[in-house]
Amino acid sequence: MSKIVFRFAGTIVGMTAALYFLPGLQMPLAENGAFDLIGALICGLELAVFYLIFRPIFRLLFKPLSILTLGLFSIVLDAIIIFTMPYYFNTLTVGSYTDALLAALIVSLGRALFSAIAAKLEG
Repeated sequence: MSKIVFRFAGTIVGMTAALYFLPGLQMPLAENGAFDLIGALICGLELAVFYLIFRPIFRLLFKPLSILTLGLFSIVLDAIIIFTMPYYFNTLTVGSYTDALLAALIVSLGRALFSAIAAKLEG
């Protein structure tokens, strides 16, 4: 159970970091271009729920391609999920696919970091 909580936290922290560092990702809810931490956390929570619903389906569909690329295609799948998020939620604007790919890398690093912390705490 704690692994899921830590993955959620890793996704939220990773998306917040991506929103802070990448100028191509913008939140329409932020006033005057200032960084809105609460809006970023809400956007990260939306991404975590989006991952929970769609990521297993995409991973199952593209498993052969993921095996051929030794798992690197999962970052591309994450970028596709981030790129399509603005169509479902109005809290995020993605400038280009490159921004989505960089955001996917940052979110993946956050998830990996929090998963490592969860593994250390469990045993």
